[in-house]
Amino acid sequence: MSLRKIKHPELFQDLHGSNYFEGWYFKFQDASGEILAVIPGISRTKDKEFAFIQVLSSHLSIATYTKYDIEDFHYDEDPWSIRIADNYFGLDRIELHILADDIELIGKFNLANIIPLRTSFYAPSIMGPFAYLNSMECYHAVLSMHHEISGQARLNGQLLDFDDSCGYLEKDWGRSFPKEYIWIHGQDVLSHDTLFFSLARIPLAGRSFDGLIAVFYVDGVQHRFATYNLAHVKTFTKNGDSYLLEVKQGEHTLRLRLQMRDAHPLLSPQLGEMSGTIKESLTSTCEVQLLRNSQILAQRTFKPALAEVEWKSFDCVERSLTVLE
Repeated sequence: MSLRKIKHPELFQDLHGSNYFEGWYFKFQDASGEILAVIPGISRTKDKEFAFIQVLSSHLSIATYTKYDIEDFHYDEDPWSIRIADNYFGLDRIELHILADDIELIGKFNLANIIPLRTSFYAPSIMGPFAYLNSMECYHAVLSMHHEISGQARLNGQLLDFDDSCGYLEKDWGRSFPKEYIWIHGQDVLSHDTLFFSLARIPLAGRSFDGLIAVFYVDGVQHRFATYNLAHVKTFTKNGDSYLLEVKQGEHTLRLRLQMRDAHPLLSPQLGEMSGTIKESLTSTCEVQLLRNSQILAQRTFKPALAEVEWKSFDCVERSLTVLE
């Protein structure tokens, strides 16, 4: 990996070799809380390579997956953009023209006032110093904590109006998604308050650890909790479809109460091939508290919240995680 691509993870990383995937996650949310998520990407194994676009919509409660020839995938670095057939994705605009057996999605959107993740030499991306390693199973980047969206689309005959709406952008690349992870995202159209949370079982050098990366953007301040900042999971409990997570970092605690609802299946990468299946909810609820010692500094409720819970190893209703094993 080049230093330029580490500092600019939005670029097509295009790591060499087979068994590789790369995908960008564009999320749209209107004022009523309806969600559209569009995920363009590529999949590469030693036998085949292709592009794809996955679409999720709470409007129609659907999830679709459309494959394209790899020759339909193009990208530019300055300014950054990618194209898949007649679909264009950039940091200033998005144009969608997806026609397949199970989906017809046509629309145009303008993006403005992107709020980037705060970075430094120590943490050039949300992965912190782990971004410099070239042996990670999966890399992650938050490209826009929050931005404004205007535009409309027509999905399977239904008009989707995203004027005065908001969006979020992240991406993943590498060989495979983690075998166990939890991902939560929520944002507010008016206040710009945004939550990103990810906890995953990370293999590294023959061992594994619970890797945490999270940002609670509230009142214009990005509060980051991360393993590389000595954050650790204090509590991770499950009761039915309800989850409680408490993360401790110094004198600060981030507390999340997640209620999962109506998850839809998505394809996920396993050794570069889109052969895995995960479930993502677009209609969950997440209550968030930020505390210093016992004092509540901020609290918000994100409804809807997006969530994926792929944590298989609950052996009882309540379970605390170890930081390293």
